[in-house]
Amino acid sequence: MKLVKYGLASLIIGASTMLAQAQDVMTARLGHVYADNSPLGAAAHRFVERINDATDGALKIEVFPNGQIGSDEAMARELARGTLEFAFLNLGPLSGLDPVLDIHSLPYTATNFDEARKLFLNEEGVIRKTHAEALDKLGIRYLGTYSIEFRSITNSGKPVVSPDDVSGMKIRIYNSPAIKALFDKMGAQTVLMPFTELFVALQQGTVDGQENGPILSHTSGLMETQKYMTLTNHLFGISGIVISQRFWDKLTPGQQEAVLEVSREISEETFNEAEEATAQAVEAVKAMGVEVVELTPEQMSAFVEVGRSTWTDLEPVFGADRISAVREEVEKISAGAN
Repeated sequence: MKLVKYGLASLIIGASTMLAQAQDVMTARLGHVYADNSPLGAAAHRFVERINDATDGALKIEVFPNGQIGSDEAMARELARGTLEFAFLNLGPLSGLDPVLDIHSLPYTATNFDEARKLFLNEEGVIRKTHAEALDKLGIRYLGTYSIEFRSITNSGKPVVSPDDVSGMKIRIYNSPAIKALFDKMGAQTVLMPFTELFVALQQGTVDGQENGPILSHTSGLMETQKYMTLTNHLFGISGIVISQRFWDKLTPGQQEAVLEVSREISEETFNEAEEATAQAVEAVKAMGVEVVELTPEQMSAFVEVGRSTWTDLEPVFGADRISAVREEVEKISAGAN
């Protein structure tokens, strides 16, 4: 009889412990607009797996790719309301919520991956702090920076080796004041259109070219319509790894530190992956018979000069003090300073 009672008590205690542990488990969602089998999709899964391990299973996150939760702007609104917990968020499309969220689109803040790492992974840097402060006002906390790729210019008419070669070309751009300023300065006819319409527009000659990076240009099939690609590196694309402030406040200090540490790890890894994937994409584009122009330092300098000359014109958008601070930081990085 005693053994029976002891066994029953053990069962009750065990069940109570399991119930308490279950109640301690927090569930969350992570949204992004990319394909689940894309590099960003893979990084999102690594992110949630490491969070689960780092919190001993106390924080379980489910990934919702392909824009299942909505566009970047729609996800930002859900994050602000606390109805979405995490996201890998493209910041440029959020410029309607706050124009300064497009500050990373300033042309030629970085021209190579080493410069990009120093600029965009610096948590005390001007661009990172600008993003963090703007998102904070929306109720979103910035955790890390996901690397996408450098953008290039492709076209079907002639090799582009100088800014003058772009003059008169009809170039599809995305909706960014900074990118429009660059191509306007080079004399291009800029055309805004959804990415989903771009392939047909290139195929039919509605536009002469476009300015996505080698990875996306190759994987989306755009290079089937183009004869030339110039590695201008005029913009380094990034996404923010973010969390709803309301959900962040529910985490313990230990869980918050774990989330931050994993975010830093994923951020650094994606820069390495993007550099490797870019090199592979360039070789794949060459194998298609596309002429790929790799600019000499002198040729690149001509593009950089035109690109950075637009920064003053963009002071009304981003603020003169902020532009000045970006310029100072970029000059230090270019000179090899930390």
